[in-house]
Amino acid sequence: MATIRKINPEDLDPDVAIGVTLPYAGKDGRIFNSSFTTMEQAKTNMLNLILTRKGERYMQPEFGTDLMKKVFEQSDDELIAAVDEDITSAVETWLPFININELKIQRGLNRENDPNSHFLKVEMKFSLSGDDPTNFESLTFELELEL
Repeated sequence: MATIRKINPEDLDPDVAIGVTLPYAGKDGRIFNSSFTTMEQAKTNMLNLILTRKGERYMQPEFGTDLMKKVFEQSDDELIAAVDEDITSAVETWLPFININELKIQRGLNRENDPNSHFLKVEMKFSLSGDDPTNFESLTFELELEL
């Protein structure tokens, strides 16, 4: 993981939280886990955006992606391009301060080619607009569904 170069004044005070991270349940009796850098909060915002289904957020029906709908589509170059476009479009619309530097998408079967168990794996590297693109954060997640 890259070293985080603090670019915002809020990042300079390690005792001031910027936002809330995932998972929401905190440790040590806290109600929420807090983020203390802009990059850490951007990573949480990115994960929240990508894993929210379009239509799921009240009063914001276009917020999120349609990744869950794509898990059972035929695995080909068109699917990979559609997932790429879905993520890229959502980030450009809702998180314009984030640049996606690299995006890898893999689809397949789980559990020794069980046709009833599918996954969609997304690996990405991103940076903040106005920051050095070599100062990036990585995010990897896998969606798994069973019939």
